[in-house]
Amino acid sequence: MSTRRATATALAAATLLALTGCSSDDAGDAPPAGQSEQAQEGQPTDSEEARDTTALGDLVPGDAHDWGDGITTTITSAHEIGPTDLPEGYTVDDGLTAFWINMTLVNDSDAPLDLSDIGTRVEGTTTGGSATPAWVPDVSASLQGELAPGHQMEHREIYAMDLDRYGRDIAITINRWQLAEHEPPVWRGTINPPA
Repeated sequence: MSTRRATATALAAATLLALTGCSSDDAGDAPPAGQSEQAQEGQPTDSEEARDTTALGDLVPGDAHDWGDGITTTITSAHEIGPTDLPEGYTVDDGLTAFWINMTLVNDSDAPLDLSDIGTRVEGTTTGGSATPAWVPDVSASLQGELAPGHQMEHREIYAMDLDRYGRDIAITINRWQLAEHEPPVWRGTINPPA
């Protein structure tokens, strides 16, 4: 879990929008005795693709997910970033398209929410592919600090992906590292043209 969190933090600190190889630290456990790597019908195999496919949720942008502890997360939209929306000097690598993921966080609990506990992953759902997160000064900010009880906030993250290869349909997964036992919510959506 700590490796995945460290990886997410390192990627979010990157200032270049570049597609890099992505591997999962979430290696599957060995199958139970008597069960082959090819899982039984209706069950995922140990491959990354099968786990991602069976774990996809029914949420769509605009739907809120209640974590059961007073915290609510909503993915509100995904939009392609227009060429004039990035600061001068920041460009997207050839073949990649930059896009925003917009979310709302609400804290109706009695305790502050540690924002560094939240991690986001974006993957293509047409022909696979992972989007690479990026941090651009004055445009996007990493989640840090705390969200006080009774407050909410809007948050925006930048990703880049080869849309010609992987398409515009995506799955957005939100993890809370302190709730490892909680099945992470997944939103299915489409990267819209620039707003």
